[in-house]
Amino acid sequence: MPTWLAGTAKMSRNVAFAALAAALVSSWLLQPGKAAGRDEYYGVVVDPDVDISQAIPRLSQLGVHTVRLRVDVKDWSRPEANSAETDRVLGQATALDEQGFRVVLLVSSVGGAVPSYARASALFGWLLGRPGARAVKVVEVLGPVTDHASNADALSTTLPMSLQASHYVNGPLKAAWDVLHDGGKRVLGAAFTLWQQARDFSSARAYTFAVTKAYLRAGYLDYVDYAGLQPYVGSPASQVAWVRQAKALFSSTPVWISEWGLNRDDYPTVDAYSKAMTQAVTGLHPLVGVVCYAKFTASDPDEPQLAEPGLSGYRRVQPAYDTYRGWPKQ
Repeated sequence: MPTWLAGTAKMSRNVAFAALAAALVSSWLLQPGKAAGRDEYYGVVVDPDVDISQAIPRLSQLGVHTVRLRVDVKDWSRPEANSAETDRVLGQATALDEQGFRVVLLVSSVGGAVPSYARASALFGWLLGRPGARAVKVVEVLGPVTDHASNADALSTTLPMSLQASHYVNGPLKAAWDVLHDGGKRVLGAAFTLWQQARDFSSARAYTFAVTKAYLRAGYLDYVDYAGLQPYVGSPASQVAWVRQAKALFSSTPVWISEWGLNRDDYPTVDAYSKAMTQAVTGLHPLVGVVCYAKFTASDPDEPQLAEPGLSGYRRVQPAYDTYRGWPKQ
């Protein structure tokens, strides 16, 4: 073969190899990645009626990493009676998990019923076997426990706080630890709010940690990976101060805020509320592991929300949407 022809052939091979390599690199770089944001601090609350396939692009734009879902248990004695709603929410969980989101599942109790250890164990064991359960990484066990609507024992005039705490800790919380934790799930304890029962056998509430301390004495921290708070209050400074006080009670246990917001009525506009939330999100960052904005969508347009249903998907609610999107993320 003439020298010039051999050189041409070699050049052609090199060009072909370079083109192939470029194509492979381009293909690798352009592969669709996961939609979830990378910063684990940022979360959002998503209701069971949200169309998750349409929500995921918005959650991705926002930079959300953690999504808190909710299943409402209507019958603790017959787990299968809760199949329809449970499977629908686990369908949301599966779609989110496939896109890299960390899924927290709040197991809520309709009417605030606090199940026995045996009933809770049976339901959690059943839950582990449902299609899509693999997608759930963290289970939040009831709550908040300081609110009668979500914990029928709260504010009891017949049960002292010590028995309220024991009922929860040695019932559903211990059952979650024994069944779900051993099944590979992390456990998030029920949240505590600012306004708690002031004293035994009284329905009066006060700015106190009395209920929190009763739960800690009952062994709350023995059965959780994360302690839960819901610090609804008027100002960012007050919220940060209260969370700092609460965190000091939990020793080295990490703290999560699985439902996060300020008192919306204290702010005249969405813009004012969003600015206040920016102050809060910055102040809370050194104190807690996760803040789940409440909510992605809301049934009442006057409630805080990031998006609302539209004909072509979820529309951005401004300026809340861009405010959240603009928070610094890793």
